[in-house]
Amino acid sequence: MNLEHFEGFGAAQNREELHKRMLAVTHLLDFELFALVVAEKVHTGIKYVSLTNAPDAWVERAKDNSLAMDDPVHTHLRSSPKPIVWTQDTYVNAGAGEMWEMGAPYGYKVGIAVTFPLLTINLPQQFSDWLIWRASRPVV
Repeated sequence: MNLEHFEGFGAAQNREELHKRMLAVTHLLDFELFALVVAEKVHTGIKYVSLTNAPDAWVERAKDNSLAMDDPVHTHLRSSPKPIVWTQDTYVNAGAGEMWEMGAPYGYKVGIAVTFPLLTINLPQQFSDWLIWRASRPVV
């Protein structure tokens, strides 16, 4: 995965175009699902805003921002600039196996995730200084 894959995101003129570009990169990397999560700083802490092609049922379930706060992948990405390849073991080893079990039926079984400064891809400045991109595919 190269930063060049993400540079076109800043040229997106609207949410639909950004969705289309995200899906193209996701498929280029041979994944099915993506979630672009932007952390927005608010007076009560952090609010997560996402763009995804996940099933609607998962999107409804994941609206609970506390899930992201407890997610070991998000925890890693908030504290490290290094990408992560995640599997069920990532969650089990962090004591969050039930979180993996919650996402697995929706296709979130194994994936990659990376965080990088928003300035790198030139998204609007009302967001905080980082975002998370996750790609997932079902294990067959």
